[in-house]
Amino acid sequence: MSKKENMILKIGITPSNAPFRITCLRTFLYIYAIAEKNALLGGNSKIIFQIDDTNEKRRLHSDDQIFDFYEKIGMLPPKYSEVIKTIQTDLKEECENFFKKLRELGFIIHMKNSLYSFDIEKYKEIYGNTVYVNDILHGNIAFELNNVTKQGYINIKRSNGTFLYNFSSAIDTIHWQFTHLIRGNDKLSSAVFQNMIMIALGYKPPVYLHIPLLLEEKNSLNFNAKDDFRDLLKKYGISYMSAINYILNTGYGDNSDFY
Repeated sequence: MSKKENMILKIGITPSNAPFRITCLRTFLYIYAIAEKNALLGGNSKIIFQIDDTNEKRRLHSDDQIFDFYEKIGMLPPKYSEVIKTIQTDLKEECENFFKKLRELGFIIHMKNSLYSFDIEKYKEIYGNTVYVNDILHGNIAFELNNVTKQGYINIKRSNGTFLYNFSSAIDTIHWQFTHLIRGNDKLSSAVFQNMIMIALGYKPPVYLHIPLLLEEKNSLNFNAKDDFRDLLKKYGISYMSAINYILNTGYGDNSDFY
């Protein structure tokens, strides 16, 4: 990412405790830094800051509480990049339209438990058993679908009419025309399913950057990656900029997974 680009990146946060966790903030910092560097080089950077609210059972905080937190610590708005704040359910109608398109193409299975699923076997018949994920850190990875899942389908729509993560994320990417998705490497396998959905709909998948996860073990200050960033400030009375600097310079991955 040394040259200027037209970049559209996503920050997707569930309205649970995740928005305030150190690990979530670190991912945001990577997205923020990459977007700002690209803009400083003369490119156009747009960050879509989205509350992924499709599962209301996980909601613990309001959209305003989340947006206000990132504004308070100085991460919103970015200085050089454009930012759009939105919520995932704003795309419900668009999700329905793309779901109907997949159904017309023969990719949808109606399961006995009222779930709707994407037919992986149908995908393999048309596009083959290999799905590629283009990742900046890991390269262009080839995934054999037989090794990724033993099931011939992935669930994409609940019985109550709401859509699951992999489908919603794929439609997000299509709608906002994301060029890059940056997230933890625990989401690497999800990229396979999301790419399948995008390809089946006739769209090119984005470039990914799956970064190693922070260690969850306690450190010398007795906190870990899943702790609340706000508690870190309260307990030790340090400035948020000092804490952010610390997060960016410590705790990468595990002994076999450094970045």
